[in-house]
Amino acid sequence: MTLATSDFVVPIQRIVYRRPPLAEAVIEFYFDPQNVSWDDKRWDEIASALSQVLPSSAPVEVRNVTIELGHIRTTDPVQARRLTTDNGGFALTVAPTMLGVSMLPPRLPSGYPGWEQLQQIATQVLGLHKTVARSAPVQRIIVRYINKLPVIPGEFTLASFVSATCPLVPAILLGERNPFYFEISRALSATETEARHESVVLAAGVSDDKNTELTLRIDEVAFALSKPFDDAPTTCAELHDTAYRTFDAVFSAEVLRTFEPIEHSTMASL
Repeated sequence: MTLATSDFVVPIQRIVYRRPPLAEAVIEFYFDPQNVSWDDKRWDEIASALSQVLPSSAPVEVRNVTIELGHIRTTDPVQARRLTTDNGGFALTVAPTMLGVSMLPPRLPSGYPGWEQLQQIATQVLGLHKTVARSAPVQRIIVRYINKLPVIPGEFTLASFVSATCPLVPAILLGERNPFYFEISRALSATETEARHESVVLAAGVSDDKNTELTLRIDEVAFALSKPFDDAPTTCAELHDTAYRTFDAVFSAEVLRTFEPIEHSTMASL
């Protein structure tokens, strides 16, 4: 009897956090740009189909928005529709050339439900978008995490939060005080079929609601090169894992403990 590689499945222990400082988690899919336009009837059909996936106890709010897609060979604003659940905890941004799925844990009754639910919704919505909107193949995928921690003005230094061994933050910046903004972008890998890129932003300052916060934004990006993505959900999961490792590398062990780490088993094939 011959066993496939996928027949060997083992549990992997990893640390997850019961109370992560997550303000928003996002998965975005970008399609090959086409000269596609939807009339009002088409918009309504697509919005109606996609809204069925969102976990909402009341009708989903649908409104028109304008988004900038300068990174996919157009500088013109793109008209989109944003579908939002009744509590504002989930949102979809829909356009002919992109699809975004957002989760905002602070607005959810039980907080962050975990990566699995976000990925499940994104996978369902992407499948529906392909069927209903007849979208072009996926050319770019972004997984984004925006974390926010309250800080005390006058007592804050970056060294109070960031690991001294974090390779992304130069030691000279550890003494920085509020306000500041620091961004690092780097290429992670490239093959004949795809390239991956990471952008990390650390910033401190006063938020729109007048709170002083430390923000950590992590963007993991995959670009299709010679062909579109064959398995977008797997690529999303890999980008999530990379973002997770970056999150762990940025914060000090003391700060990570405040997020209430717990062991979590996931199954993986050997």
